[in-house]
This record gives sequence, C-alpha cells and structure tokens, in this order.
Amino acid sequence: MKHFYSAATNIFTINGAEAILYSRLSGRTLPVSPPWADEHNSIIGEPSTHISRRSRSKKTLVPSEKTTTVQRENYSSVYSEETLDDEMHRRFLAWQEIAYFYLGYLRYWIKNQTLNGKSHQIEIAEPLSKLTSSQADSLSKIIADKTKVSSAYIESLIYSIHDKAQASLHAVRPKELPLARGAYPLGGKDRAFCALTFMFPFVYYELVVRRNKLSTVLSKLTNLFSKSLFDYEPAINVEDWDEEDSNLFIHEILITPDLAENTNHSRLSQFSTLLNFNRSKLDLWTEVYFPVSQSGELTTTNRHQVLGQQEFNLFIDAFKCDHSVQSDVTVSTIIFKILFYAGLRPGELARLTLGDISTHSEEEILIRVRRFKTPASRRIIPLHLLAPPEVCLEIFEYISQRLSLFSKLKMTRAFGKERRPSEARENLLYIADVSDEQAQFLRTFPLFSNAEKVTRIAREEMKLILGEGADLYLLRHSYATHMFLRWYAMRYPDVINQLRDRNEWFYSNEAMTLQRHIYRHGSLVNHSKETDMVHLMKSMGHRFVDTFFAVYCHSYFVVYNHVQKKYMAQRGWENLPVSTGFIQANIPKMKSRTTISQIKEKSLVGVLEFFQSKET
Repeated sequence: MKHFYSAATNIFTINGAEAILYSRLSGRTLPVSPPWADEHNSIIGEPSTHISRRSRSKKTLVPSEKTTTVQRENYSSVYSEETLDDEMHRRFLAWQEIAYFYLGYLRYWIKNQTLNGKSHQIEIAEPLSKLTSSQADSLSKIIADKTKVSSAYIESLIYSIHDKAQASLHAVRPKELPLARGAYPLGGKDRAFCALTFMFPFVYYELVVRRNKLSTVLSKLTNLFSKSLFDYEPAINVEDWDEEDSNLFIHEILITPDLAENTNHSRLSQFSTLLNFNRSKLDLWTEVYFPVSQSGELTTTNRHQVLGQQEFNLFIDAFKCDHSVQSDVTVSTIIFKILFYAGLRPGELARLTLGDISTHSEEEILIRVRRFKTPASRRIIPLHLLAPPEVCLEIFEYISQRLSLFSKLKMTRAFGKERRPSEARENLLYIADVSDEQAQFLRTFPLFSNAEKVTRIAREEMKLILGEGADLYLLRHSYATHMFLRWYAMRYPDVINQLRDRNEWFYSNEAMTLQRHIYRHGSLVNHSKETDMVHLMKSMGHRFVDTFFAVYCHSYFVVYNHVQKKYMAQRGWENLPVSTGFIQANIPKMKSRTTISQIKEKSLVGVLEFFQSKET
C-alpha cells in the first residue's frame, strides 16, 4: 500500500494544472520538498521580524581558502568578444580529442594487464610517460588539423596533463610500494586540473588500492568519463568547480530520462565515489558534495533555507547595523541585492564591467552576463522588472558613481609607451581602485574593484547575520525559488494569501504587472502560453529546465499543495482517472497488462480498492 500512496500523490496535477507542473511530477527528480524544507517558515506563514540562522551541514573548504599558483588561460587580452566562443569551443574539442585518445589506451592497458593476472599490481605511470613522449608530437598535429587549434598549444596541453597526472598518481600510490619506474615530468606548463588529469589516479586507486574488479572500473570509466565528463565543456578546468557546476553536470549530462531509474542512481553513486576520491586524495572539489537526507537518500543540494523578500530586507538592515562588519557596507549590500534580485552566479557578478550595464535611469537597468562556464550562461537581465524601485535607484546611483569615475579618468593623461599616469590620473586610479589598463575602456572597467576579494568578504560577513550555512549561492537559490512562485502567483493570485511575503513588493499589483511583461503576457495572463519556463530557465543561465526544478526551486511544494486543493475543490478525488502507463511507471510489480487488467476500475478509488482487497 505504501507504494500506492506514494504514486497517488503524483496524479493530482494531471488535470486542471499547468503542463510544466505535471511534467515535473513525471520526472525522476521530483522537486517536492524534503522534510526539512522551509522549517523556519521563510516561504509559508505569517509575516515576521525574525531572521533564521542557517546551519552548515558539512564543513568544506571554499576556493578562497585554498592556495594555488596555477596559471590560468587568459582569453580576454587576445580574443574579442565575437571570436571568444568559437576559440574556447575549438580548444575544448582539442582537449576532448586528447581525452578520448588517452581513454582508449588506458582501457587497453588495464585489460592487458588483467589478462596477465596483474590487475591489482597494475602500473600506469610508466606507460603513460612512454606514450606521451612518443606520441605527443604526431598527436598534436593530427588534432590541430581537425580542430584548427595551433599544434604548439595542443602539445603544451598534452605535456601539462601528463605532468599533472603523474603528480596525482604519485599522491595516491601506496607508501609500501616502490616508486614507479620510467615516470618522469615532461616540462608541461602548469595548468588547472581537468577531468583527464584525475582519470589516471582514479583508475589506479580503484584497481590497486581498493582492489575493485576490472568490470567495475570499466563501468565507472564509461559512466563518468566517456560520454559524460569528456563531453562537458567545463570539465576542461575542474579546479574551480563548486556545487552549481556539479548540479549542472548531473542534470544536463550524467542523468538522462532515456536511462532506467536504477541506472541513473548507479551513475549518481559512482559520481559520488569520484567526488569523494578527488576531495580526499587530490584536494579537489572541496565545495562539491552530496548532502544526504534523513532517510538516507541522495540529494543534489543543501540550500533549502532560502530567504524571502521580508527576511532579506531584515538581513540587509541588520547587516548595516552590525559593528563587526569590516567591509564597505555600501558595496556589500549592492552585491547582496544584485544577487538576490537578478539571480547571478557570484562568479558572473565578479566579472561584470561598466560595459555590461545599460542604464539611463533607475527605470531601466539591463545587466548583460557574458559567457561564463557554459554558452547558456549568456543572457540579459532586466533588473528594473525584477526589483523594487528603491532598490533599482540604489543600484543606479552606485553605477552612476562608477561611471563618473570612469569619465574623469578619460579626461586625464598617461605618458609614453609605459603609460605613466599623471598625478591627477594616479589619484583617480587610487580612488576607483583600478589599474591603468582597466580604466581605458568601459568593457574593462570593473563594476566592483577587486571583485573576487570583495565578493569573498561579503560571503564571509553575511554569515554574521544568517549563520554558517549561508553563502552567496543561497541568494541565487532564493531568486529562483521566488521567481517560480511569483510566476505561479501571476496566474493564481489566491496563493499569495498563504505566503510570508504577502505584503511585500514581490507580490504587489505593480510586481505582478511587471511579471506579465517579463513573460510577454500583455495586460492579461494567457494561460495557454507555453514559453514561460523558457524565460525562467534562461534567466538562470541554464540549458534545461531539469536543473532549475531539481536543484533551485524550493517553492514547488507550495504550488503542489495549491494544485491539490484546487483540483479537490473542483472535481473531488474519487473519480480521478488513472492510466495504464501511470500504473506501470509508479507502482512496483504492476508492469504487465495482464496484472493491470485485474484492476476493474481505472480510477484512484478503483486502484485503492484493489490494493485493499489484496491485503485482506
């Protein structure tokens, strides 16, 4: 009976609800909230002056706490915005060719040594060095012809991957074993870790240290690398991955609806194994982990305690009055407000320049997000349609101050080829806290000086008010949660009465009018319009809707409960039709048509009576 009740809750939204709601309930990653969601009544409940403190479920290092001397790729100084996408994609294709070349050889090596009875004494370091030193030159030329990337760059990339992999293999090698013979560095450029770099030590660790079977290791190679990480462009640099990067990889690449549920769960479990290996052995992905629910189920996010507009305003007021805050309060609050009302990733915010902002008054502020880690991240955000007028005015005044500094700097001079600044220019550079190179163009003049530093400080200081479980990504989750809820409230305004933010601007008549403008509805809501979720998905910079609902949307339970009550009031539940396909998909041991034919009445009450008769 427990399987029936679990399945029955899904079908309340088949009739009389938005198509997107039922499609989410039909998915494998059901976004109905877990037991601990909204436990502090941040979404549902009466208005309150209480600020909840978010606890941190697990201690992880953040990128700012790690020291690295890795030399990053610098595209901006070489390529224009128009050619950047093409060049980055061609370099990814070159890396992908290298990755599949080494993957094929790695499979051959471990299969060959297993046939010789040495699967748990396998050596990877020596054949890796021999292969790289003998094949790097010819391989780089072949790949250069296919991808139109310079062979010198490809050869340098091959050597850097080799050297990084050798260092990682040495790190995971058991101390009781002698040093690997024939393994030596090839003088590669120090680059960031990529997925190919940790493939070699991961396989070695699985076979030699954990002594897994060859079939198990080959399965992990296929599921995690082939057609997975090697087909995902951000995998070319995994060193700065955080929880969002792993969420995008899981829902856009790793898990697919074409695979069986058990297969997807197995792939998730294998990815969790890889994640734990990288964190414990290579000090990678320290910001990426799977929180585990109270029932032991694997989930993909731990930021359930989002902020509503009322609690966010309380947080801003408390932050301004907190004497332990050492940073520039004005800059930090602008950062918080842009993230909360525009839903940017912290990394996207740190890269904003004055050239990315289009505004002439607080009544129109457009934020252009350039390509971040994936092409889908490029978008334009109409902040004036998303934030209250007073917030837009505050942000506009900050932007105006930065524009004024830029204009004054343009009127000063720099001398000689070395661009020695005049005294007036040097003073303005000091005030603006930018370099001479940054001050030359709008597209290079940062919206926030020392952006990575100030966002890091803002993240740490928000914990003073919101607790250790809060970070800047929590504001992005809050944006997504309320964007979905505001979209639903635009269509069904009666849901607003149960929300904590019912008296806030988010759900005012003015905000609802702007919502209709965002989704191109005009003066009246068009309930048959099917593109709303595309607008919502693009505002987040996602390729697919799955990531939004499975990771970011923490208000789904409000909509789900509202749809249930709406349907019950209109039709009642007893005669709700239940299709054969629904029974097969949701109720165990009810797969064949012969079994299903035993249910005489294909309705909710008919299925319930059938199960009751089976138990008596």
